[in-house]
Amino acid sequence: MNIIFAAASSFSEQTLIALTKLDHNIVAVLTQPDRRSGRGLKKTENPIKFMAQTLGLPVLEYESLTNPEAYETIKKLAPDLLLTMAYGGHVPDKILKIPRCDAINIH
Repeated sequence: MNIIFAAASSFSEQTLIALTKLDHNIVAVLTQPDRRSGRGLKKTENPIKFMAQTLGLPVLEYESLTNPEAYETIKKLAPDLLLTMAYGGHVPDKILKIPRCDAINIH
């Protein structure tokens, strides 16, 4: 099964690690761009982006999923499942309809 995992919080790291141990193909990790935070508003790397890169997974970053490029890229990946967890952004219906099986949000 081809999976896109959408997350943007360290809360989702263990789920991403667990997914890599299953007999499925994570075709991309969809996340938010790095943000400025903390004292001095230093730009900090998104923890899910860092984890995905450490695991050797492709990373997709978009300010907004209404971006036509986001739709086209996700569609070309032909996911069977879109799994979201602490993503922190709106996922348009148009993108939710791309996966062959379903789009699921984990709480």
